[in-house]
This record gives sequence, C-alpha cells and structure tokens, in this order.
Amino acid sequence: FKRRIPIHLRVRIMFDQLPRGIRTKRVFLNKGRPIRAFAGSFKRQWYKAIKLSELGDFTFHDLRHCAINNLRLAGNDQFKIMTISGHKTTSVFRRYNVVTDDELQDVKWKNDENFGVHIGVYQPRKMREIG
Repeated sequence: FKRRIPIHLRVRIMFDQLPRGIRTKRVFLNKGRPIRAFAGSFKRQWYKAIKLSELGDFTFHDLRHCAINNLRLAGNDQFKIMTISGHKTTSVFRRYNVVTDDELQDVKWKNDENFGVHIGVYQPRKMREIG
C-alpha cells in the first residue's frame, strides 16, 4: 500500500540533487528500477556496512525503531508518529517506542508552589488554621 510521509528538509534537498535521469519516486533502486526484496547482493552489502560501522547486532528494521524514538524525542505527539509509521493500534506502537533510562533521568515534574513536588497519587492536605 502507499503512504505519504514527511521527509526532513536535508533529506529532501539530497533527493532533489540526485541525477534527473531517475524517473521514479522510490528511494532504493537497482539500475533505475525499484528493489522489490531485501535479498541477494543488497543483503550482503547491508551486512558488510554494519560490520564496517561496528554497529554490532543491527538490522534494517532497527532503523524504524530509531526513527520512531527520534520523532518522539523531537516532541511529536504519538498520533503523528503512528500515522507516519503506519501503526494502526497503540499497543503495536508501544513496542517500538522505547524510553531509555537516560530519558527517565530528565523527567519533568509539576511544581505546586503551595505544596512542593507531588509524586504518585499522594495529595497533601491543606494546612488548617488553629484557633
């Protein structure tokens, strides 16, 4: 199925600078024709690139996880990200959306001037005047 997604401006500029002899909007081509399967020499080239870059156990599908997390970290809401990634349900989307320990260190808290920081469901009581 076809899906239109936004492309980062730098990537768009790179695509616009490709030779004009290419007559398709597809990104991955072999001799000007779309690649239909990730197999054969393309798969070997992928694994060679992974080995040379020392990424370890990294798959092509890991790029999807990276993109989803980067879109979230950039401040996009989950509905935009789900539309871009093609996720129809939040349960599947959550499998891709991984929050790291480093991100948890930067969690933001609501600060209530009268009572300080509230954690969990604790609701402090207001002070009563005695007298």
